[in-house]
Amino acid sequence: MKLSDYKKTQLTKELIDKIVFDKIFDSGESCFYALVFGHARLIKERTMKAVEMYKNGRAKKLVFLGGGYGDSNTSDSHIPESYQMRDLAIKNGISTKDIIVEDKSANTFENIQFGIKLLDNKHLDKIMLITSEFHLKRCNGIVKKVLPTSKTVLVKVNDGLHDRDNWFLNDNVWKNAGKNGSGKSLVEHEAKALIYGACNKILEDLEV
Repeated sequence: MKLSDYKKTQLTKELIDKIVFDKIFDSGESCFYALVFGHARLIKERTMKAVEMYKNGRAKKLVFLGGGYGDSNTSDSHIPESYQMRDLAIKNGISTKDIIVEDKSANTFENIQFGIKLLDNKHLDKIMLITSEFHLKRCNGIVKKVLPTSKTVLVKVNDGLHDRDNWFLNDNVWKNAGKNGSGKSLVEHEAKALIYGACNKILEDLEV
């Protein structure tokens, strides 16, 4: 089935898990560019995975994405997510010459739309996507829609609260969740965003 086939389906725990997490696989390949997606609550986890990919030689340039007024911003801080990730990466030994910052986007689609404009077309045949496990499929679907000829390498980031083996254990509403996280509602939101995006041609109508 494709994502759009689920538009009138009651989303059970099992279906949410399948829609969000199935068919996510890291091929182990290296890329010139790695897109690193911002999220106000997950800055450290995503940045440190990007640092790992750079130091392991799998990514030559880290592209940090996210403005200061994004959907995930639940605090009074409007420092762009990309700046926060950049600063943390530099503290962990990444050279500024290998960092690109996109600081205007407010959501995942804009992350990709604005970020790609900063990159050299000759290196867009294959792109690494670094983000939380629950967020990878939507990022992949958007890239496949925007850059249909590009191959994507999917690198998942786990945080202990929103991962495939634990997302259903926490039922806080994600926008109001404290430091204990928001696994269930955030992953359910992601499943609905995937279906909506496919039905409205915002992202590739992926096989699930």
